[in-house]
Amino acid sequence: MVSAIQKIFPYGFRKFLILVIISIVFNYFAPAVIKDLWYFFVLYLYYRSKDEPLWLVFFLVLNDGFGSFFGYRGANISSIPFLPQFEVGHLYVMMSVFKIFKHRIKVPVFYSRLLFIILLYIIFLYIYGLFQGIPTDYNIHFRSIRIIFPLFLIYTVPHLLRTPEDFKRFFSFIFIVGITAFLSQVFSIITGKSPIVFLGISEGVVTEVSETTTYRGFYNVSATLLSFFASMYYLTVRTKVFDRNYLQIVLVASLGTALLSATRGWFLGLGFTLILFLIVVSRLNIKRFLMFAVPLTILLLIGLLQPKINQQIQNAIKRFQTLEAVMEGDLSAGGTASRATIQGPAVLKVWREHPILGWGYSDTFYKNQNGHVGNENVLLHSGIVGAGFMIAFFIYFHLKLVYLSGRLSGFNPYGRSLLVFPVFFVAMFIIHSTSGQIFGYMTTYRAFFVQAVFFGFGAAVYNQVMRLKKNRELDLQMQGK
Repeated sequence: MVSAIQKIFPYGFRKFLILVIISIVFNYFAPAVIKDLWYFFVLYLYYRSKDEPLWLVFFLVLNDGFGSFFGYRGANISSIPFLPQFEVGHLYVMMSVFKIFKHRIKVPVFYSRLLFIILLYIIFLYIYGLFQGIPTDYNIHFRSIRIIFPLFLIYTVPHLLRTPEDFKRFFSFIFIVGITAFLSQVFSIITGKSPIVFLGISEGVVTEVSETTTYRGFYNVSATLLSFFASMYYLTVRTKVFDRNYLQIVLVASLGTALLSATRGWFLGLGFTLILFLIVVSRLNIKRFLMFAVPLTILLLIGLLQPKINQQIQNAIKRFQTLEAVMEGDLSAGGTASRATIQGPAVLKVWREHPILGWGYSDTFYKNQNGHVGNENVLLHSGIVGAGFMIAFFIYFHLKLVYLSGRLSGFNPYGRSLLVFPVFFVAMFIIHSTSGQIFGYMTTYRAFFVQAVFFGFGAAVYNQVMRLKKNRELDLQMQGK
């Protein structure tokens, strides 16, 4: 029993929890100056530390949330004169880049050349955007820097978390955050108040779920996505890294969070990806199918016994059923969505004025951009050329992993787990296309975090498998001699 608990709560979890609790106290009760000093002190602690997985999770939590605490732009630096608020996560990225250069950390990343091309295009978009209309407000320039800076996570993550073991430790924290998000969502639906409002720390709207009122909260979107991805991955690897029952709980909780949020794009993305995972990766193994179906059924039955949860599930299913209208040609989903009929066309109308290169980081882009329509927004910002670079990067990344999976399946302990990467990417793309922008040359710290970990983990696994391949070839040579 003790051993099982130790496997769930990783080494350093107590330190992580203490950091989170103290940050909650300073964030919600201390004056702005004291709060900012605490965050600067935390950054100093990070600079002195070598425990990159713990700190990566901590700085995610500050802006992705921990249950109902923090959340989007929840932890900000706000007391610096002449500057608008900015997220603590931005300073973390800055500090992590500094650590990499100071310690001269060099790690082979198989997609680094494509990243360099994308970096050059980002610089081009910034300069090009200035020629389309130079913003008169200096805060707009600061805003451009703020939405560019998180992109450096795709460089820092694979250089700081260099091995699959580093990521295993990282995900051991993420799973707990993901489960906490699910439990917080259940609590909010039953009580009508989020935990932070229930405790009197913050004011908020009371949402009483009924036949006419649907709860629309969603905690820890990044941790939920990462939990969903990592649980599928570790369920597939041949070596036992986490307890399989625990991974099933994490997977079902992630799917449950999407369902209870009544967010159609999220449930469609995760649900379809889970089916794809069972077909492509698990190959419809009956045992593995039951492994997911049984805990999911039990969770649904328990939920249906609670009136509020029961009603929320019914409301969520009704919202999801509106997608039938889309399949019949009604792009407004029965008048419940305006992305395809109003928001998307409005963005594309401006994009058509500059279809090849888009509008870059310009006034025109900021005035017309809409993060609810991800694909259209990418075109508006970076044009056909920018979208092409992104697509080329995605294809290259996944083809390398799929090809490697096919060649090494005979002796590779990772088995078919490499196929989880393209399967999970489908979920991200569906969410990007239906609910909110994930990909692009502009982002928030929280939004880009999932991609940085996803691609960084892919690089670490790729390097590990290549080492195994090399060692295997050396063993065969020695046997031949």
